[in-house]
Amino acid sequence: MPDTVAVLSDIHGVLPALDAVLAEPDVRDADVVVLPGDIATGPQPVPTLDLLMSMGERVRWVSGNCERVLVEHARGHGPEESQ
Repeated sequence: MPDTVAVLSDIHGVLPALDAVLAEPDVRDADVVVLPGDIATGPQPVPTLDLLMSMGERVRWVSGNCERVLVEHARGHGPEESQ
């Protein structure tokens, strides 16, 4: 059971802000980091995901509405295809 948990939401692919938050002592030292969605849609999705994925088992992922839209789009079911 983890002693400390940090919850980071609505990152929206903004890598400089994510770097700043991850450097905060309470987040840096947390046993678990929970990501409750809206992580990648934004200006720097790939480096943002790469950084978070590099944190390994320490991170717990929960999909948000932006992740649902990205997955639907990747499967060819984006908003433009459903009209």
